[in-house]
Amino acid sequence: MLLMTLFIRLCILHKSFIDVNKMTSITLNVVLSKFNLN
Repeated sequence: MLLMTLFIRLCILHKSFIDVNKMTSITLNVVLSKFNLN
């Protein structure tokens, strides 16, 4: 039971980490493209 809870927490953490990574790369791409346009 405890192991299952731990596993679920890890999955949630991992998913949010991936979301943060996606947001960061999207933001970086936007910033870079704006710099390239100028």
